[in-house]
Amino acid sequence: MPGSNGSRLDANHALLELLLEAIDTMPDQRFGQLLVNLDILKLDGDNRPVDPYDEEPTITLRRAQRRWQQLRTGGQNLT
Repeated sequence: MPGSNGSRLDANHALLELLLEAIDTMPDQRFGQLLVNLDILKLDGDNRPVDPYDEEPTITLRRAQRRWQQLRTGGQNLT
């Protein structure tokens, strides 16, 4: 898909920036906890990680941004 590599790279960078902000804001969280709490890494019904191989980072980024907004406004609990 033409032009998708630029948006993929931009989304990957934005995910890292969001993760860094979360790390600074919640320093007591373990890395894996942060990934799950930000919905970067999804869990199935048995709490096993779901392989995100086919998911574009733009989709992951939108989901993580929504979740981060919920966490910052206190609308959701952390795992």
